[in-house]
Amino acid sequence: MEPVANILQMKTLDIVKANEPIQTIVEMLRYYRKNAENVKAEILKEAGDIAKPLNVDIIVARIAGRQNSGDFWKRSLITPYFDSIIGSLQLRFSTEKSPAFSLTHFHPGNMKYVSLEE
Repeated sequence: MEPVANILQMKTLDIVKANEPIQTIVEMLRYYRKNAENVKAEILKEAGDIAKPLNVDIIVARIAGRQNSGDFWKRSLITPYFDSIIGSLQLRFSTEKSPAFSLTHFHPGNMKYVSLEE
């Protein structure tokens, strides 16, 4: 994600070039969203490793029926978080917006970087 952040912060921002790595990130996040069970296990293990020396127990506010604490974290935090990030990136950088992004080449500040072949 750092290279994409660097691209988005450049003075000569080329949003068309930034769109491709962002779509790759969206696909990666979809993969993690689909495999939320593995992500949950990894996060809870790391949280437990941090909490143990501090004598902190990882608990949930309330567990309904047969739900365990791992399911609680997955349903209330992990899955909605991935959905939120994916939705935000898709809203801002969807492939349908690529033609609009191309119009940024006509901005006077960008014209000096555009060749006749483009």
